[in-house]
Amino acid sequence: MKLIGTIHRDFEGPRRLQYVLERLQPQRMTVEAPSNFSPADARNFFLQYRANRLPVVQSTDMPQTLREFYTELCWVGGYEALVPIAYAENAGREVFMVDSPRPGLLDFDEKGFRKELEDEIAKFAHWNEMSYDTVRSRYDALIDTSYHTPLVLLGGLIPAVRYAMAQRSRAALDRLRTSITGGRWKRKETVMEVEREQYMADEIRRVNPDVHIGGLAHVFGVLDSPVARLYSLLGDLVDERIRLCDVFERYPVAR
Repeated sequence: MKLIGTIHRDFEGPRRLQYVLERLQPQRMTVEAPSNFSPADARNFFLQYRANRLPVVQSTDMPQTLREFYTELCWVGGYEALVPIAYAENAGREVFMVDSPRPGLLDFDEKGFRKELEDEIAKFAHWNEMSYDTVRSRYDALIDTSYHTPLVLLGGLIPAVRYAMAQRSRAALDRLRTSITGGRWKRKETVMEVEREQYMADEIRRVNPDVHIGGLAHVFGVLDSPVARLYSLLGDLVDERIRLCDVFERYPVAR
């Protein structure tokens, strides 16, 4: 089994995931989405996710650079499920949802999302002085360093961040993230998190796919986390772990 580790808000994610699925041609896939969802349910859920957030982004007061940036982020939301679902339909393959169940298509918390968005924008007031291309290129560079929460570091556009990115050092980026956020990023590990990892591992074992597509933190781990991550729970079944950001280098087009 191959595990593909994704970053949830990766502008290039849809193209990269489509590319690697076409190269690997899996017959059976599992995806990090609620296990009580059918593929049609999951598609509807993530398309609604996008539709709910776009109007909030458009109506929230922010610099135009940020509006363009967050609009594009909305459009890639849920690609980790949408791309394999479409691939399975078009190629006649199977895809299964294996994350913890959730009670239907939950109501969208518009007020909560707007508050989250405003808090995020407030951290990056200096973005108003940067072009969209600059913000986008630096965000993409963080993703290409395989850092799984790149938005946290965008506020630290300083030489130390660029150095850590150049060195492809997750440990250095984590230290910077800690200094930027005052250490609050080390959220308390809960019983629910442990149970979620085990639940996904059990579901994946039950389905026995050729490929599992899930968040980078589950596939490659989180620095200093005491929780046993998915890849370690599936150790005997996994023959390869792939960072989605590396697929073009890992599977180059034959010339």
